[in-house]
Amino acid sequence: MRDTLLQYVFKINVHTPSASPDTSYIRNILAVVKPLSEDTPAQITRCISEAEISALTNNQEAAQMIKGGKSYVYVLPTQTLDIADILDKADYRFFTIFAGSEFDDEDWAGKNFGSFDGVLARAFSDREQAKKFSAVKNQCGFFANKDNGGKNAAFAFGALLGGAKWSNCQYIDMPLSDGVKDIGTAESLFEDRVSFVLTSPEYANCLAFFAAGKQAITAPYITEEIRTRQQGKALNWIRTNNPDYTLVNAKLLEKCLQKELDDNYVNTGLVESAKISVVLSGDNFLATGNIAIAEPKALWRLQGNLTQEAN
Repeated sequence: MRDTLLQYVFKINVHTPSASPDTSYIRNILAVVKPLSEDTPAQITRCISEAEISALTNNQEAAQMIKGGKSYVYVLPTQTLDIADILDKADYRFFTIFAGSEFDDEDWAGKNFGSFDGVLARAFSDREQAKKFSAVKNQCGFFANKDNGGKNAAFAFGALLGGAKWSNCQYIDMPLSDGVKDIGTAESLFEDRVSFVLTSPEYANCLAFFAAGKQAITAPYITEEIRTRQQGKALNWIRTNNPDYTLVNAKLLEKCLQKELDDNYVNTGLVESAKISVVLSGDNFLATGNIAIAEPKALWRLQGNLTQEAN
């Protein structure tokens, strides 16, 4: 029981803030694969081991995500990419869909992912197809030979999404060679913004380029994370402060949101810049903002000239 005198002298109302929004879904990935048999149900299953994946499919690519660093993978065995109904009813949330290489162009022509607007990943043995796919926002086209299919791509996403922090994963060791060994092919894939593994005589297989929609591979994930955290921050501030509709409160909200951007993204180097503005518009607070995310680090290759001077 609280003291009556203390309550009389200084009454304090405690406002409990809302819980911070859950952003773990941004690091979740769904592997869509062909089923092991006709009896395998077309439902999403959380798999924590290669054995659990093998019980659902003959696809050997999804297991590479665990080898790459993911502690678990969501797996959907299905004969078709028309999966909007399954996704809409799913209990799980994820921001990446990786389709196994067993799905061909005809399967992709009939794809239907419903309202999903995250990252799509697909491996190609045809460079022109990979280029066209990679040019679309939030799509990662990964060049691979037919024998490997999407194994390297799956490993790369496992490393990206299984990491403790966002990293473009440039030059990490990769499990397989996709046959890119000459500088001409590497330069061509780089210019087309197609993700690929480069095989070197000395350094073996390295992830030489990793992008989505011609942006850094981290760009769509950081953008989604910022959006979710800004929404949660605004909700907490409004619930705690119950603000009047005034310019002063608009600027206080702006300051709160900007601090979140500065502390967690600008000052940590995840984005080059981030700016938000909150103004009064009609009957609402109107927030607008801009963020700049660095180009893929693979774009920052060093080019130099070495001149030998005469003695």
